[in-house]
Amino acid sequence: MLAGEPYLAWDEELLSARVRCRHTLKKLNDSIPNTPEWKEAQEALIPNRKGNLYLEPRFAATMEKTFT
Repeated sequence: MLAGEPYLAWDEELLSARVRCRHTLKKLNDSIPNTPEWKEAQEALIPNRKGNLYLEPRFAATMEKTFT
């Protein structure tokens, strides 16, 4: 990847990041717009953003393992 290492999709660090992302997406999808929970979820997904942001939920992330 960035360090020139091979991409291992099921690496513990990457798997953990995907699980955190799914939790954040669930929080965003289950919250009401313009509430603190909704704003926290947006900030978690797109930190350090500039200007206004509006995300219209229903978001999903998959973690399917494919074999070739």
